[in-house]
Amino acid sequence: MPYVYLAKCIFDNWKFLKYICSNSNSIIVPESHPDGRIIIMDYEKLHEISERDLSLAFTKKFIVHSDITNFFPSIYTHAIPWATVGFLTAKANKSNKNVWYNQLDYYQRLTKRNETQGVPMGPATSNIVSELILAIVDNELSKTYTYFRHIDDYKCFCDTFEEGEEFIRRLSKLLSKYKLTLNISMTFPLKTSPL
Repeated sequence: MPYVYLAKCIFDNWKFLKYICSNSNSIIVPESHPDGRIIIMDYEKLHEISERDLSLAFTKKFIVHSDITNFFPSIYTHAIPWATVGFLTAKANKSNKNVWYNQLDYYQRLTKRNETQGVPMGPATSNIVSELILAIVDNELSKTYTYFRHIDDYKCFCDTFEEGEEFIRRLSKLLSKYKLTLNISMTFPLKTSPL
């Protein structure tokens, strides 16, 4: 039942959430598929990855790879209202159980026995919730950097090593606002291969 309530809450409030469908930095975009699903966790074909990487890396010297530590288990449900309506509005109305964003937080918590830490891995609702948060991060980063994101894996194309390091710093700072951290052991700028 908690999952049903969460899915209905997302459906009922989609007009506030559909901004995630226009995020050009995310590879996972909710859309209608022939079989009725809105999110298909398909892995891209190797040639699609290669074509995108080559086109983005054509004039860049460095590629930064990074991902978020224990992503789905680390999502803090109170970050959902923070991302969807902003920190000031969310905190000013945190006790109001009748606003849609607090209901979304509440129903997400119910899927994990009312825990505020973590969302289940697998269901489309978790992908939607994760996109709600990371699309806000993408909105800030995309003003300065050329990159794409597959769920919680980032690949940024930079002109200099320093730009790659700055991307990592900015990404880490933006994620920390939503109680997420970078996986330092999986974060590194690499020199691109000569074309």
